Parts: sequence; C-alpha cells; structure tokens
Amino acid sequence: MRKKSKVDKKSFMALCESRWKEIAELSNRNNLYDLEKDFSQIWQTLGRSVLEQRVGEVPSNTRKKKPK
Repeated sequence: MRKKSKVDKKSFMALCESRWKEIAELSNRNNLYDLEKDFSQIWQTLGRSVLEQRVGEVPSNTRKKKPK
C-alpha cells in the first residue's frame, strides 16, 4: 500500500506562494481569454502538486493498481 503523506497548512501555503508570481502577472494579459486560460493552467498544476503531496507520486504505469 502506498504511504500517504500529510499536507499541512505550512506546506500548502508554500506551494501557493511559489505560484504567486505567476498569478500576479496575470494582470498583464491583454484579453480575458488569455487570462482565463493561464489562470486555469496555474490552478490545475497547483492542484496536482497538492494532490501528489497528499497521496504520493503518480506511478509510471497508471494502470497498475498495487505496487510490488
């Protein structure tokens, strides 16, 4: 069974803080489409990072259910 790691407030805030510069630069976008696209990409990668910290890294073979 995969070992679960705990995401505490400090590590979550550190992940958010690491993306803050990119979020702040969104105000430089010329149109709403680019702003929304880039904002969505930032949040998806941030969410993936938080989830991977919580459950562990994604295995190389995603179809494999149990590690050996």
